[in-house]
Amino acid sequence: MLQPREAGQWFVTGFNTHPEHRSAPVFRALFRQLLEIASRRGITSLQSNVYKTNRLSMAFHARLGFRVTRENAKGVEFTATVPELLAKSGLASQ
Repeated sequence: MLQPREAGQWFVTGFNTHPEHRSAPVFRALFRQLLEIASRRGITSLQSNVYKTNRLSMAFHARLGFRVTRENAKGVEFTATVPELLAKSGLASQ
């Protein structure tokens, strides 16, 4: 669920998995595919917005390697380059 924003930068509108398939191996496989698609399509960075009240998503973004690029009273904008995400995930060497 990605939408183009500007040259090389895409916005993540959502990343959902069925509750019965929310496990580390499934997530790694999905994330690997997402980063492979991003690399093939010339996507250089990903951006996402999260409500501050969504603590799980906030922690999830940080764990993946996203950094806070803007915030206001309600939400946070996260941004990461594809190489940063690959390096942080350990998928760059695969």
